[in-house]
Amino acid sequence: MEEFAQLRRGDLGQSEGIWYLQITDEGGRQLKNEQSRRQVPLHHELIRVGFLDYVAGATAGPQDQVFPDLKPGGADRKLGYYFSKQFSTYRGAIGVRRRGLDYHSFRHGVTTKLYQADVSEAWIDLLTGHDEGGGESRRRYLKGIPLMQLRSAIERVTWSEVDLSALYVREAGDEGLPAEPEKAAA
Repeated sequence: MEEFAQLRRGDLGQSEGIWYLQITDEGGRQLKNEQSRRQVPLHHELIRVGFLDYVAGATAGPQDQVFPDLKPGGADRKLGYYFSKQFSTYRGAIGVRRRGLDYHSFRHGVTTKLYQADVSEAWIDLLTGHDEGGGESRRRYLKGIPLMQLRSAIERVTWSEVDLSALYVREAGDEGLPAEPEKAAA
């Protein structure tokens, strides 16, 4: 959760037509470990429901927080502290509350879907930032997987039981970042 809570506009990038998030510890941000530093391609559904539009509207400069309403909290002053509490309250309000089910369950769900889609464990580790395991060859010699291949892997994550079409603000294939508000008016 903290990786997303700490995102800044400058962490959103595009290479070879692929939008991605740069997960980093630059600028005083915290990561769990060295393996957490990575690029994660955006799933096409995230783009279709308006994430790029949201970032364009919520931020102006590269150092602006993607989620500016998040404020540090708790003993460790993490940005996800209050969001975690709000998410727990929300889950209770909609009747999705049971032991072992929390925000971190999203990570478990995506990892499970990647395994079910027969994605390589090395690629799963690169996407989730958990590359501390694996064999000697992977730890010592693997220097990354091209973004195009990582996108192909992340696109294999689907939840057929969830229909997001009512949330779409973009058509399939429309992946450009909208103009910033002040540029659009000119």
